[in-house]
Amino acid sequence: MTETTAYVYLRSVMAANFPAYYRKLTRNGALRFELSSFFEVCRPLLEGLRANDKALMAEVRSTMAIYLQE
Repeated sequence: MTETTAYVYLRSVMAANFPAYYRKLTRNGALRFELSSFFEVCRPLLEGLRANDKALMAEVRSTMAIYLQE
């Protein structure tokens, strides 16, 4: 998965599963920064995997939920 594809993938996961947080980050201009930071957290999960992998999506959602609580 390229970095651009991963960014788009993470953005869509956040928008679909954490819409209030996604809207907040979009409004205050921090979405790109937070997604870039989150990409670094998830890099090992995303390397070499396809975006339509259901196990990947579940793991990313779990990791994102933990990340957003910090």
